[in-house]
Amino acid sequence: MPAINPNPGGFEFSVEKDTKTPPGTPSSILPLVVIGHCSDATNSPINEPVPHTEPSAVQSLGGVGPAVELAACALDPNGRVSQVHLINCDTSNTASYGTVTESWANVDPPTATADGVVLPEDDFDVKILFTAGGTTGVTGIKYRTSLDGGLHYFAELPLGTATSITLPNGAGKVNFTSGKVVTANDYVSFSTNSPSPDATEIVAAMQSLRTYTGEFGTIVLASPIDPSYISAIQDELVELWKRNKFPRVVAFFRRPTLGETTTAYRTALEAVDGIVCVDVSLCSGAVYHQSALINTADGK
Repeated sequence: MPAINPNPGGFEFSVEKDTKTPPGTPSSILPLVVIGHCSDATNSPINEPVPHTEPSAVQSLGGVGPAVELAACALDPNGRVSQVHLINCDTSNTASYGTVTESWANVDPPTATADGVVLPEDDFDVKILFTAGGTTGVTGIKYRTSLDGGLHYFAELPLGTATSITLPNGAGKVNFTSGKVVTANDYVSFSTNSPSPDATEIVAAMQSLRTYTGEFGTIVLASPIDPSYISAIQDELVELWKRNKFPRVVAFFRRPTLGETTTAYRTALEAVDGIVCVDVSLCSGAVYHQSALINTADGK
């Protein structure tokens, strides 16, 4: 099965020869299936596997979202994975913003508020760093945005007379109160949570593989899952086995939230202990958290 190792560039898929296959059948390197949210439901229809061999095609047809990101990262230039079957799925768990942290030098600063209409399409650690000060609503303020907690930044942009910032890559939108003073090196940070499927929606996406004629090996779920989903996922795996399809599933526990301590995250992981997984690998969300962001300041 593919081994997923965290590294600064994102997921590294190392595909081995002993991908899960029926007893007595020669092992082979098989394409991945990636299941999760894609913003473009027209070119990536719900519960319809779409084969891809190029990261650019994944992005152009999938839009943005955790499944798009993961599929594009899997199709890296080194050719360890030559094909990915991308399955967009319904998402009952709506997108959300984490707590907004604000650092202002001025005693009467603006208030930053995550937008209630423009919601994030993916999981990010957003940081907005102001590089030139001024008054909100008046030309002069400049800023840079980061989607990985400040590790990498997009190019500097002028805020102009706007009192909001729409973030790149579907990361959402932040609003600021007007007429307040911002100084250089002030910043705002928060995490975002993408729309994500529940157990029923994941199973519905997996069911589309029952009659799918494309070859595939490991199924990777692009969004963190609740451990309670595992039983339903394993039941669907059994249905695929009955149809002479023998994948295994790689899934992720939730990622650490921005500012969450190691102790608190370890306590959350302890709740997963003792869950029996048959052909389902439930990874720490800290691995998922290392995923590269498409179109960050470092480029594609």
